[in-house]
Amino acid sequence: MALLPAGPAGRANQMGANYSIINPNSKPEVQQAAFKWIMWSLLDELSKERISEKGEDLRKRGQVGMLSVLPIFNGDIAGRAQAAAKEYSDVFISFGDIWQEAVKYMRTEPPMFCQQLYSEYLGPAVESVLTERTADPARLMKKAAQDFETRFLNKQ
Repeated sequence: MALLPAGPAGRANQMGANYSIINPNSKPEVQQAAFKWIMWSLLDELSKERISEKGEDLRKRGQVGMLSVLPIFNGDIAGRAQAAAKEYSDVFISFGDIWQEAVKYMRTEPPMFCQQLYSEYLGPAVESVLTERTADPARLMKKAAQDFETRFLNKQ
């Protein structure tokens, strides 16, 4: 795990995530109930019980994982989660300060056709750079960007 190097436009880390949406046209009590459910589910993931379940499951499968992708909670919530995870330090990876730095440069995913961008254009270009000694990264990325723009963005 490492931060991406700064490019001509500076640093940017693109990260995917899950999100929840509350319908603004719902009744206020429905919106409030939805918000409470969302917060409960987020906090439940960091409860001692869920951390223990996840830690035991990772051990059984011989895998490693993380508590949370981003450090979105502070104070007591984060402290309780970290304390519960200490017992599972063999299976929970901690990236420490790298997450604190990464969130400074986060950018949202492209609003349209981002999975096609990754799988059909950027993925093959990066694979070529990693597998072919003579690959020209700048040329491949420029071509990928042009082809993606022609196929998807110019049709909008």
